[in-house]
Amino acid sequence: MLVNAEYFVAINVKFKNSYNNITSSLVPYKEVKVAPSIVLMADKAWFYGCSFISVQDTLADFVGRHYFKNCYIEGAIDFIWRGGQSIYEKCVIYVKGMTKDEMVEGGAMLPGFITAQGRQSEQDTSGFVFKYCVIKGDGTAFLGRAYRGYSRVVFYATSMSNVIVPQGWDAWLNKGEEYVCLFSFTIY
Repeated sequence: MLVNAEYFVAINVKFKNSYNNITSSLVPYKEVKVAPSIVLMADKAWFYGCSFISVQDTLADFVGRHYFKNCYIEGAIDFIWRGGQSIYEKCVIYVKGMTKDEMVEGGAMLPGFITAQGRQSEQDTSGFVFKYCVIKGDGTAFLGRAYRGYSRVVFYATSMSNVIVPQGWDAWLNKGEEYVCLFSFTIY
């Protein structure tokens, strides 16, 4: 789904990209392809009680201001990404398990990335705020990786299960550059 219209509103809609329709509980890394369930290209969009399901790049929050409340977002790699200025409130973030062929026998998982925010400068007002959310799943993941050198992601009063890897964040291609991350969370 591509949203190009301002003031878009969706209530209780399921956005699912079945391109990576993998039926096993673990996603084979080599089979993962970019497959957004929605691409937001306009300002002022609201989502209430919606589901966004895919594996890689699930929610392409490209540009504009967006609000998500009581939504379910599922993926494995960069599944909330790009340069939107968005608030995710009381959402469930579900991390899919991912593995490489050589890891399957040992039961090890390859960590994914929940966010890949792409703020491009200090003046850029974009960023993601996760407020009163719950992060859980059957995989492991970093909270995010810096898609650009000035990436900004805030987790506030968010419950995080043990699916989050101890390192928390990854600078990806922006090692040595600022990656702003503020958080307040409960581990359960």
